[in-house]
Amino acid sequence: MGQVIDLQAWRTANADPLLDEDDAPEGEVSRLEEAVDALRIVITSRPRRPRRAADAFIENELLAIIGAVTVGSLGTAVERVERLTTRLRRTAGHGEEVMARRR
Repeated sequence: MGQVIDLQAWRTANADPLLDEDDAPEGEVSRLEEAVDALRIVITSRPRRPRRAADAFIENELLAIIGAVTVGSLGTAVERVERLTTRLRRTAGHGEEVMARRR
């Protein structure tokens, strides 16, 4: 039979003292918000031409970003959002506009 785990007890036992009360490293949430805002602008400014390969790639990346956020890996999520934004800007002909990294 399976074992029942008390999630609150597990979280308490595995708490990282470097994290704030929101369980997110300081600055990571704001970096993620800024990166997502930039990605939203790039995606909404794209032409609405159906491109299955590109759309599938974007969908996969968005799912990976959601997964990273879900498991609390905000740094990974930020990196993925920034990479996707840069790639979409390049394919849209906006040049290589790389987002400033703050660490």
